[in-house]
Amino acid sequence: EQLRGLAAGAAGASAGVLLCYPLDVVKTRLITQTKREHYHGIVDALVRIRSEEGFRGWYRGLGVSMVTVVPTLSLNFALYEEFHHLYGAIDPAGPWHTLLAGGSAGAVATTVLFPMDLLRRQMQMVGFGGRPLVYSSVFEAIHHIFETGTKRAPRDGHALLRVPFGLREFFRGLLPELAKVIPATAILFSVQARLMSWRWPFEEDTPRPKSGSRVG
Repeated sequence: EQLRGLAAGAAGASAGVLLCYPLDVVKTRLITQTKREHYHGIVDALVRIRSEEGFRGWYRGLGVSMVTVVPTLSLNFALYEEFHHLYGAIDPAGPWHTLLAGGSAGAVATTVLFPMDLLRRQMQMVGFGGRPLVYSSVFEAIHHIFETGTKRAPRDGHALLRVPFGLREFFRGLLPELAKVIPATAILFSVQARLMSWRWPFEEDTPRPKSGSRVG
């Protein structure tokens, strides 16, 4: 039953990503515009990306996004269950279990999968504003990001020091992302638990889980 629910959730999330991905590309490009505005709004961005880069421009980085859908879904819910159990064992009567568990799950899942999200955003910027194609595949993007990080290493340092700097580049921007994700996932799971505990109109008179109880 759990596998069936996971498969259904993954399929739904994949369909959502596939249908809405052009808007995600547009969002990434609009927020990265600085001095010169290449696009003037959502509709203009969609039209110009299609005319300048073809249909493929709407779906740059889609493969990376599709690969991360299932792990993101699985990690968030699995970690939420574990953290909720952990906080419940520390303070069984505590009212903040759902908030803390949701925020913790979001923080860990985001940290683990952040390199993939960075790759997705890098791929979405390929061809932006007529820029040259820096890389044409995910593997080229990985190599480019790693090399960018190694250039930040001290020039007079040992060659092995270049490796940590290269790996660190895959987590650039993690702190702002955590500042957004932690409260968002905490609210998501809290609202879900609260709604699950309510008795809705025309619902059968069956016991409902208490607010903050584990979701499964």
